[in-house]
Amino acid sequence: MAGRNPARFLAPIALIAFAFALYSVVSSDEEPTNSTPASQTATPSATAEKTSKKKKSSKAKTYTVKSGDTASGIAEKTGVDLETLLELNPDIDASTLSPGQKIRLEN
Repeated sequence: MAGRNPARFLAPIALIAFAFALYSVVSSDEEPTNSTPASQTATPSATAEKTSKKKKSSKAKTYTVKSGDTASGIAEKTGVDLETLLELNPDIDASTLSPGQKIRLEN
């Protein structure tokens, strides 16, 4: 018993300290903060809603691929079926998506 390494006792203590620190950081990030006063929040006017709806309806919806995106992940994010996504984009290879590439989401 005399030749035991002190790290055998310090490692569990360090692990518990790390877990506590991680928990305290994660739990403090989940709390909602209300730093914007109510007087500064923007409310869209009726005319702004009408113009934005016109722009969206006349333009075909697309998605720009980001680093790490997959075809199934894009389908899940956008709410489009994977089969539909692949049918609308026959020229893309789902396994070789590159960042910046545009993908059609609807006709």
